[in-house]
Amino acid sequence: MRWQLCSAIFMLSVTSVIAQNRACQVLTPQEIGSTLGIGPVSGGLPSPIDGGSACSYRSPGVLVNVSVLDKGIEAQLARIKARVSNVQGIPGTGETAILYEQGGLHDIIVAKHGSGLAILIRREGTESMRDALVKLAKVAIPHL
Repeated sequence: MRWQLCSAIFMLSVTSVIAQNRACQVLTPQEIGSTLGIGPVSGGLPSPIDGGSACSYRSPGVLVNVSVLDKGIEAQLARIKARVSNVQGIPGTGETAILYEQGGLHDIIVAKHGSGLAILIRREGTESMRDALVKLAKVAIPHL
């Protein structure tokens, strides 16, 4: 009985953390897997970040991080544009969106839709994830 009560309290607290974490509500593991064309994707692992929330998903050889920034997205966009040389605009998102690469291994997209959305995909090896990021952003933006 005591074990069941502890288990129920743990599940309620985990459910509460996920419910408060907007980033875990933007994309489902199924949306990520089908959009990226990869195998099974783990359920989101929530974590707090300054000014918002983040959620991590894993599949063999692939890590996807989704962040939702509740404020300061304009300043974040300005910092990225000032710091990174290969920033590209992304047409077709209906929002302010930029795509850039860091170190050849990470592709990151940041989009503004009221609040802000950042998606990072890291794939083992050097294969570019640019096309996948654009597709994933177009799935995610309406959920903000």
